Amino acid sequence: MLPANLKPPPGGSELCFILGIDYRSGTNHLYQLLRLHPQCVGLAPIWEDFVLHHSHHLHSYVQSLFGSWNPKWRVDVQVGTRGDLLRSFGVVLENFLMKQTLGGALESLPKRFVTKTPSVEGLENFFELFPTAIPIVLIRDGRCVVESGMKSFGWNFQQASERWRRRARRILEFESSPLAASRLWLKVRFEDLIRDERGCMTAILKGLGLDVDLYDFHRAGELKILGGSESAQKSGDLHWRSTEKPAGFDPTDRISHWTDEQREQFNRIAGEELRLLGYE
Repeated sequence: MLPANLKPPPGGSELCFILGIDYRSGTNHLYQLLRLHPQCVGLAPIWEDFVLHHSHHLHSYVQSLFGSWNPKWRVDVQVGTRGDLLRSFGVVLENFLMKQTLGGALESLPKRFVTKTPSVEGLENFFELFPTAIPIVLIRDGRCVVESGMKSFGWNFQQASERWRRRARRILEFESSPLAASRLWLKVRFEDLIRDERGCMTAILKGLGLDVDLYDFHRAGELKILGGSESAQKSGDLHWRSTEKPAGFDPTDRISHWTDEQREQFNRIAGEELRLLGYE
């Protein structure tokens, strides 16, 4: 989702956060796709940063800290507001994440540094901490997330469905907030990325202010699977080694074997959120 009244900021290097609705939502795949662009650098070795996931601690700390200061000191007027202090913590986090680029000889300064997390917890705090960064909120059909998680990690059906519902609701609330309406952010459906990779990646690259003509769509189409649930099924253990796509590979079709009871149970838990995110 790219608000029509906004354009990417001109020039300069920017952080880009991929925020998946949960594990098994495709954050690794989108990360690998973006890294193929010569103007993007993937940050490592912090493969999943979780800085936003734990941001409620910072929010509570700032509120408690200001609450412990005497109002007569007028700290918010003479020093800075709660928002100023929270932003200062965001700068610290940005600088820490950017240390991952040190030691790497960059031929030219890239326009986007990419980091990722399979969680949208703390999404409401994003622009308070990182007002100049760009979040890519990656969603996936909750039924497929639950099924993939059960295969990969042995998730409990009901607990996973309830977690997906809570996080879907968090995204919907963020999407309807005034702050999100006035800032640059993108919402991407994993299914669109799989079914129309060229079209979806073109929209993402344009949203990030990157030159589409520099992107190698052929290499993108040849990407191997990283951490797919099929590897857990075959070997009995999920691994993060690249594997070839099996014949008939379709990560958007995970629930064809679900019983009517499973479908009804998921709909009771998260059917409304599923519909509001655009899934049937």
